[in-house]
Amino acid sequence: MEIIGDNSSTAKYKLFVILQCMIWGMGYPITRYIYLSMSPLCYMAVRFALGALFFVAVFHKHIAKDLESDKIKKCALVGFFMGGSYIFGNISVGETMVTIAGFLMGTPVIFTVLFSIIFMKRRPGIKFYVILVIVLIGMYLVCCGGTGVPTFGKGELFALLSAACLGINSILSAKYIKEVTPFTLSAVQCAVTSVLCIIFGSFLEDFSCIFNALPISWAAFMYQLLGSTVAAFLLQNVSIRHLSPMFVSLVFCIEPVFTAVASSMILGERMTGIGIIGSVLIMFGVIAASLMKDSGENRTELKE
Repeated sequence: MEIIGDNSSTAKYKLFVILQCMIWGMGYPITRYIYLSMSPLCYMAVRFALGALFFVAVFHKHIAKDLESDKIKKCALVGFFMGGSYIFGNISVGETMVTIAGFLMGTPVIFTVLFSIIFMKRRPGIKFYVILVIVLIGMYLVCCGGTGVPTFGKGELFALLSAACLGINSILSAKYIKEVTPFTLSAVQCAVTSVLCIIFGSFLEDFSCIFNALPISWAAFMYQLLGSTVAAFLLQNVSIRHLSPMFVSLVFCIEPVFTAVASSMILGERMTGIGIIGSVLIMFGVIAASLMKDSGENRTELKE
């Protein structure tokens, strides 16, 4: 079975996605310092608003070429699902254990495969499903510590909705990035996500906390703005042109490994032996997937 194109021509884009996951994974323990004095939706609204302004200010010449209503609508649709992923994920963490939410939110590859089969002419071979199972087992061991299957409730539902939104986001990004520049898609994604956070946050949170945020919260905020927003969005939107959305979603599964390592360094948390085994399984799965190629059949476009 083949997943992505010629390995020699796509190697750097695979590394870009892995780097993106490292940045995002390291951001989770860093976010702990943001929440010392900022509420989640308030923080995300400001973060993505500044991210959108950054892209417009720096790449306005490129973005100006894409200022057509049809293109902006498509980018906004991508951004809608990115925003949904962040909002549902935030709600999930408040409704269930963080480890359970982390495991379920780290499964966008499941939904990417499902939606690719439904809406695209993509039929992954048996090898891909074997790798998928290995990676999911690894994620379970890393995030849940092998404590058993959790009871399904509201928190678990929101976590799955978050993963589903990210899976759809990957598919739509792969489709529409061919029509616009990565800078335009990144800017619109940030803007739409910010608007969604403002809408939901106005009902759920007090945004005045932003004016009393601690210096350490602002320092962590800058990492999330420049790293997890600006750099990560560019890495993803540049790479998605050259990689299968199923592969990109599978690589997203590596985030818990980087989170575990960063949590150990920043927060003093220690990974258990079971967690280490899970990390090895995830790394094995991602490496195996990166060595596979994508046939011409698998690169068929999303049906309109």
